[in-house]
Amino acid sequence: MIPRALSLPLIAAAAIGTALFSVPAASATTTLVDTYTCDNVTKSDIGDGWAGWGNCVGSAGAPTSGPLPAATRNLVNRTTSVTVVCTGDGEAVLPDLVALNNCS
Repeated sequence: MIPRALSLPLIAAAAIGTALFSVPAASATTTLVDTYTCDNVTKSDIGDGWAGWGNCVGSAGAPTSGPLPAATRNLVNRTTSVTVVCTGDGEAVLPDLVALNNCS
């Protein structure tokens, strides 16, 4: 048994040691991916493209109109929550339509 007079300094030292070795690792850099959410999402009849239409909204910073250069983007069906990941180019005409290529 440890005498009471020694127990508090030992507890304090243990707490400091735990704090020193419990420092969280540096967090990895998070890459934000543009996400488009539409009422409807369907696969194109041609190639590996997908289209979303009806009340489409983009995540913060996602382009709202014009051609989209190749990049990773998500296309989400608002009703079913199905998410399609695309890495190709595309076109945005919000809120009416988003068309993306190279999707899986």
